[in-house]
Amino acid sequence: MTPAAWIEKCNPDWNRFQTLLQLMEYNPMGASSEELREFSRLYRKVTTDLSLATVYRLPEDLTDRLQNLVSRAHSYLHSGRKDRGRFSKFFLETLPAGVFSDRYAWSCIALFYILFTITGVLGYQYREFAASLLGEATLQQYESMHSGDREELSAGDALIGSSGYVLNNLSLSLLCYGLGILAGVGSLYMLVYNGFYLGTLIGFLLHSPARDNIMNWILAHGPFELTAIGLAAGAGMRTGFAFFSPGNLTRIRAVTEAGLRSVPALVADVILTFIAAFIEGFVAPSDLPTWVKGSIGGTCILILFLYFIVLGWRAHSGRKTNTVRTA
Repeated sequence: MTPAAWIEKCNPDWNRFQTLLQLMEYNPMGASSEELREFSRLYRKVTTDLSLATVYRLPEDLTDRLQNLVSRAHSYLHSGRKDRGRFSKFFLETLPAGVFSDRYAWSCIALFYILFTITGVLGYQYREFAASLLGEATLQQYESMHSGDREELSAGDALIGSSGYVLNNLSLSLLCYGLGILAGVGSLYMLVYNGFYLGTLIGFLLHSPARDNIMNWILAHGPFELTAIGLAAGAGMRTGFAFFSPGNLTRIRAVTEAGLRSVPALVADVILTFIAAFIEGFVAPSDLPTWVKGSIGGTCILILFLYFIVLGWRAHSGRKTNTVRTA
């Protein structure tokens, strides 16, 4: 049997093993007994295939793929026996590493902030631009809403407000992700729409009598809430592209694998949405000084950088190191 024929014969087993491995890594409840038996059988086969690929000097990208699968499976089985630290491992390694290496998420985050900034500047400088995009009635409504003195809310009112913000923001995230099934175009549309709408609106309000109030309102929770939009859209685009172009996989398997790879971005989106909603409910309407709210917002930006970039890079690099050592 030629190497090409052997690779073609074994590739379905490797794809199935990768799917099972991702399922077990991202599902804290583990897998069914049938899936575990299949996983055990495929683990032995992939280990053997790695040895054969190394001995016969098959293409380097194939060997690297098998090395990565074997290394991850070894780590999963080792942690599974001890059954300790899976929760902390997910949040300290899997989640930040998954988001750090997710090019869809970072592309959508970058695109959102670029559109948000450009339209914000245009909305700030040109009322005509803001009116043409949002409508004069909408501008007047928001200007009136954020003008004047704010009433101090009780803890109960803040909690109710937070619940409303959670529902509203999660609904937006679900739309950004769910519409991705339209070949990713739906997620891209939601991303662009919200980038234009929010950027223009906030830019306009910053050049209106409501300037101080809107600053006090968005400074603390803005970084988490806006970043969450990009994460949800990135997950939706990944899944949508897999459905539209599954490659050598069946459409169902391609979508399943894309969905599993999107888990870190989706979990991060939910966490950021919840935290942003509670900040918006308790901090935004409070009478805390602007510098305090700005400090909270700055701390949120620092957390995003340290968790998803610094810790994410270290966790992602650690996975690569484990792969090399296993080889």
